[in-house]
Amino acid sequence: MSDGVNSRSSYRPLLPATTGGSAGGHSGRGPGPPPRVTSLPKKRQAVSIACDACRSRKIKCDGQQTCFTCRKNQIECTYKTLRASPSTQELQRKYAESENKVKNFEAFITLLRSHKEKEAMEICKRVRSGVDVETILSLVQDGDLLVQMHLHPETQFQYTFPYIRHMPAFLCQPDNVYLNSPLYRSTRTEQRTDTTNGTTSNDLGVQYFIPHHAAELVDPRFGSVKLSEWTAVTRDNAFLTHLLKIYFQFEFPFFPFFHKDYFLEDLIAGCEECCSSLLVNAILAAACHGYRNVENRAEFWDPSTMGYRFLAECRRLWELEIGNSSLTNIQAATILSLTYNMNGLDKVGWTYMIQAIAAAESIDLFGDVPDSDSQKIKVVKTFTAWGLYGFQAFSCFHLFKPPVVRHAPQAILPDPATHAKWYGELWLSYPTDQRLLPMWHGYTFKATAEFRVIFNDMAWQAFAEGRKGLSRKEQVHFQERLNTWYNNLPRQLSANEVLLPSHLKMHALIFILDPLSSSADESSQDQTLSAATVLALAKIKLETLVRLYYVHHGFDSHDVFMMQFLMFLGFMHIRSIATSPAGELNDAYRSTIYLVAKGLRTQGQNYYLAEVIYRMMRDAMSSSDQKFLGTILDVSVDDDVRKSLISRHTRSALPIDIFSINEDPEKQRLSNLINVTVETT
Repeated sequence: MSDGVNSRSSYRPLLPATTGGSAGGHSGRGPGPPPRVTSLPKKRQAVSIACDACRSRKIKCDGQQTCFTCRKNQIECTYKTLRASPSTQELQRKYAESENKVKNFEAFITLLRSHKEKEAMEICKRVRSGVDVETILSLVQDGDLLVQMHLHPETQFQYTFPYIRHMPAFLCQPDNVYLNSPLYRSTRTEQRTDTTNGTTSNDLGVQYFIPHHAAELVDPRFGSVKLSEWTAVTRDNAFLTHLLKIYFQFEFPFFPFFHKDYFLEDLIAGCEECCSSLLVNAILAAACHGYRNVENRAEFWDPSTMGYRFLAECRRLWELEIGNSSLTNIQAATILSLTYNMNGLDKVGWTYMIQAIAAAESIDLFGDVPDSDSQKIKVVKTFTAWGLYGFQAFSCFHLFKPPVVRHAPQAILPDPATHAKWYGELWLSYPTDQRLLPMWHGYTFKATAEFRVIFNDMAWQAFAEGRKGLSRKEQVHFQERLNTWYNNLPRQLSANEVLLPSHLKMHALIFILDPLSSSADESSQDQTLSAATVLALAKIKLETLVRLYYVHHGFDSHDVFMMQFLMFLGFMHIRSIATSPAGELNDAYRSTIYLVAKGLRTQGQNYYLAEVIYRMMRDAMSSSDQKFLGTILDVSVDDDVRKSLISRHTRSALPIDIFSINEDPEKQRLSNLINVTVETT
């Protein structure tokens, strides 16, 4: 018994732990470090993915961006699953697209239910012939489709004018050559007859009855491009390829800054001689404005839009390329300049253009092409030089500024008739037609380049330091040069063949130049009458071309220059109504104003500058015209919020509501007018 007691007393007594004390190390006396709690190991977190290396070896993977096993073995860690997983922005975009498609199909079903059986069958025939549901819904909303239900699907559809549905009588002049064109004949109801009888509509060809946006640009190389390797914005190659097609079909034909074929070849091959990440992202940023599945594509300031993300990537890449005067950098800067211009930020766009010109001059791009260059580089240099020169001539003229590059490039452009491959071609596929039809890219490029030389010379004479417009003698000289250019157009681009948007705009440009460059101040009475006649006919032809453009192609598709013609016609007829007595002619003018407003509003969904011009023009209308416009367009969502954005996001020196090259542009520059409006309100 005593032995047991003695045995127990030999152990150290255990005392209760004090607050903050420890059971060991301090024998329970006084405070000590907090007790170390040993918890059970956490349950291994389930990982639903494995990297390629772990998957092939059939071992566990921790799912990290670079997993533990790959780090340990110092090998590349790649995930097939991650590469296929879209980002949050991509998921949001795809969800919006899917939601939009569902809404369109629901509206389409409602459309079929709400119309007579015969009409519903005709609509279904159009779908079977290749017309997409979105286009059909758009046409029904415009009131254009249902009035044509007696037509066969092969003849497709055409747009109708708001307010007055026919071509105004004052345009029907004997000297108006465009009224004798096949394009005009195709718009007349009596010509759009049953194609099965082999009548006129069939003779004209399917392209005269299907809008440009319903055709598809075809190039077998599109199936091989992997644009995701050139941009960090998204890995969705299908989406990126779609953007590339949009760019080549809608923007590139009128503003080509690089050689399409060499670009695509290097894009596929991964070669950076004629392709670069900066150039690709600049193209994609521009193309986003034509991607109609995104409603807010014109809001370039919104970080959630793909256009913003591509532009941000361009700015990042541009900073890395400072001091590098490569051809692709020059091309990308020119595209960025145009994109900023259409965003209403031409003051920013101007800086990119100046940098592109400085880089071009540093490598003597506007001089003779060295014989030591390869044939490929010779072609690309010549193409780039003329593209940049033409763009700066175009920009300077419309901004009423002297040209930055005084003389045209020394490299000669070959004849497209004998050197078609030198330019490359753009091919279109129309629904119901198995043939591929050319856009005559070579002819368009050469004719546009020659036209912009006249632009450049005119801007130099009118806007150079110390100059204030053109004298009467200079006006006559430039009108003669324009007439010579016009009369020497190749058959494919003549008034009798004009059809595509880029060709219609080329013709319209000459008739916008006539009013801008004409002035009767220094002429005799006879000369004044002659000048007035020429001026009136130019305005008639300009409006005819704009109306033909609309009735055949509509204003929905992205068009970076149509705004210029709409703006000119709209402000011109607003002035005409203000100074003319009431009558039938004023109704015709109003029909044009409403058509112009519709066009600007629609283009404003593609790029912001068109929306700004639309609002300025609407404010210039009479209150009665504004009220009637509300019956044609939905203006309920327009105003206070959208108006507040204009002064915040617009930095533009573009003169508007100006009709002579001899007028002072400063008061009419867009930013100045906006500032005045803000101050008065």
